[in-house]
Amino acid sequence: SKEGGFGGGPNQQPHLATTYAAVNALSIIQMSESLLTIDREKLVNFFKSIRNHDGSYRMHVGGEIDVRGAYCALSVARLTGILSIHPELFAGTADWIAKCQSYEGGFAGQPQLEAHGGYAYCGLAGLAILEKADKINLNLLLKWICERQMSIEGGFQGRTHKLVDSCYSFWQAGSIPIIRRILEANDDSSLVNSVPLIDTMSLQKYLIYCCQKIPPHRPGLSVPNIIPSSVNEFADWTRLSGGGMVDKPGKNPDIYHTCYALSGLSASQHMPQVPQQICESCLNGHSSLMDGHPCPSKLQQILGSEKFDNSLNDTHCWHNIVHEAVAFTITFFKCLDQLKFSELEATKLAVEAATKIKDKSKHFV
Repeated sequence: SKEGGFGGGPNQQPHLATTYAAVNALSIIQMSESLLTIDREKLVNFFKSIRNHDGSYRMHVGGEIDVRGAYCALSVARLTGILSIHPELFAGTADWIAKCQSYEGGFAGQPQLEAHGGYAYCGLAGLAILEKADKINLNLLLKWICERQMSIEGGFQGRTHKLVDSCYSFWQAGSIPIIRRILEANDDSSLVNSVPLIDTMSLQKYLIYCCQKIPPHRPGLSVPNIIPSSVNEFADWTRLSGGGMVDKPGKNPDIYHTCYALSGLSASQHMPQVPQQICESCLNGHSSLMDGHPCPSKLQQILGSEKFDNSLNDTHCWHNIVHEAVAFTITFFKCLDQLKFSELEATKLAVEAATKIKDKSKHFV
């Protein structure tokens, strides 16, 4: 938009949520042409227009203030290089986010409100980007997140005493890799590396068995790993398969829940591995997270088969896009900001960075 941020569509008011989505989408493409559509100078002006004196952010001019705004602004600023050039835009932001942690351990949209899964992820990821996670109680947050996984459904609730919702498979479970990296950076990863924190297989079962939109007569719940040979065959295939992910059984599919259900599925598949612990219950085949005898070796399993392959790419835990897209975008803008690289040279270096990250999946940018 002319104000600098991105709107939900042409000629719509710029909004931090749609700006976050747009920058992520342009980053996923991994092309200089897509990134150059971002007017970073105007984007800085947009940030200034919605920033509050205490470091919090409104979602749009005259809009609501909550922790989503701070996270969306930080994520965009990090990817585009604005964070390193204009750190003053986030003066006080870490302190404001920290005030949003509730007595339960999760984060609320604003200080003194109820903890919520979406806000918990936004608050934690925002502090991780700022390298200020020491301002909060990580152990209490981790406890609150783990307690949000329901033992019967296997999915996560967003708030205490609420129903399970597929999108919280990311907002809750997606926070665990962030906590792990923070603890590793502080040489204090014994907790997350020694015991399984959530039941990843139960989460995958909930998402795959319960949250896909499929007709009741169709055998199998995953989409077959086949490519339709014609347009008509593709139309028949999509009609029969239904498609999309739902909040919970009985609901209609939508793009939002499809995105975050799949994001949660990816997070559960790539959950950090912990050393195998063998106990008598494991040897007798009675191990499960629900009976108090967890078997960490099961955390790396992916629900599916060769015919129904459910494996997904790993995503960057701060931005929720693949690691190579993060590497490409950050490298491209960093090279441009150094003023000694042309756009062509910056693109080549960005491609090299993305390729290197893809070849070394454990590396983190």
